[in-house]
Amino acid sequence: MYRLRCRTGLASWPGTRTPSILAATAQPTRQSSQWLSGLAGLGDHSRTVWPRAWTSTHCSLSAMWRLDAHIVNYADDFVICCRGTAEEAAGVMRSMMARLKLTVNEAKTHTCRLPEETFDFLGYTFGRYYSPRTGRAYWGMRPSKRKVQGLFARISEMTSRRTLLLDAQVMVVQLNRLLRGWANYFSLGPVSKAHRAVDAHVTSRLRRWLCAKHRVSSGGYSRYSFRYLTEELGLVRLPLLPRGYPCANA
Repeated sequence: MYRLRCRTGLASWPGTRTPSILAATAQPTRQSSQWLSGLAGLGDHSRTVWPRAWTSTHCSLSAMWRLDAHIVNYADDFVICCRGTAEEAAGVMRSMMARLKLTVNEAKTHTCRLPEETFDFLGYTFGRYYSPRTGRAYWGMRPSKRKVQGLFARISEMTSRRTLLLDAQVMVVQLNRLLRGWANYFSLGPVSKAHRAVDAHVTSRLRRWLCAKHRVSSGGYSRYSFRYLTEELGLVRLPLLPRGYPCANA
């Protein structure tokens, strides 16, 4: 038996009926990985292994199509979107997971109604946002608060006192690698607010790290200014990075 950690949201798109969204992460073995691979293909009949499991899976997928439910997946994470059939789609999903010998973690499975609510998927928060220029509403995404807080924690860990023996240039190289990788992934939607928050945190932490390393008693704002951190040490500042990073195709 393999545990499937589900993060599920059943959401409402514009219309008269209520849609659904399901996000899931599995911990499979080699066999369940092949099952999930077939599930991601939404009906790859070319596979011949475990025919009984595949028959059950295809029946469940047929039920999803009957409910007008749409599965969106990336690797072993997925969401289910539907209108007015949220509870039925959730029941079909649980039945399908049981046939695949996967256990749904109900603590991370929930129903979400759009546009009143939002849901997280692949590190992004999806929902209704408003244009700062026109004020018009639109459907979009932004980096989730949990991912931003996770980056904060990683930066704080890297700039803790236990790393004071590192050279300043080495520290900046490591921070830049982390920042560029994070910004490369979280480059969709309104990211400016998140980038400014990350920029403020990393400059503050690096300044405190330099003060502790060189035993500077003051706050270090004059000695380790923004100009020094960026021009002398070469620290990347996310708000100044050009937009339009390359994105992976799912």
